[in-house]
Amino acid sequence: MGKTSQRLGQQDWILAAFRALAVKGPSGIRVEPLARDLGTTKGSFYWHFADLAALCQAMLIYWEARALHAILAALDPLPPGQPRLRHLITLAAGSHQPGYGGAAAEPALRDWMRYDAVVRAAVERVDAARIAYLEGCFADAGRPDPGLARLFYGAWIGLEVLSVQDGQTGEAMLHGLLDTLIGPLPRR
Repeated sequence: MGKTSQRLGQQDWILAAFRALAVKGPSGIRVEPLARDLGTTKGSFYWHFADLAALCQAMLIYWEARALHAILAALDPLPPGQPRLRHLITLAAGSHQPGYGGAAAEPALRDWMRYDAVVRAAVERVDAARIAYLEGCFADAGRPDPGLARLFYGAWIGLEVLSVQDGQTGEAMLHGLLDTLIGPLPRR
């Protein structure tokens, strides 16, 4: 592949790194293969990042913004409790964009955290924030048991891992679990 005719930005490199992570694991995040996949030179990488550690840090910042802050911002205008939980399921199921690594991106990130303390710290921070948010939603829905939030989150994470294997999003299963935990959404 020759040089690209358009100028690449940091986000192009970040997304390419997530795609590589999803397919090859952390060892796939290397400058030369990423440059080849993007149809550019290593010089473009070094224009945007000092080194691979800087790219990895940018990946974690991007992931946290996308997988936590953007979702919470989208949920904020909704009524608290069950409506937010229902919409969260829809947002989580629809967030697996191929340009970002698809459904395999977050499970690959979770695998990577086993070997990298910086990644582990980022994933643990996002997990804690997600669980705290879920605890608030369950409390607002009349079920203030923190164990329910952890159970629901564990199912969500587990279904993400399974979706890599079977291609199913698990959205219907999460809605069913929510029905079991707090009851169906009241009809109007």
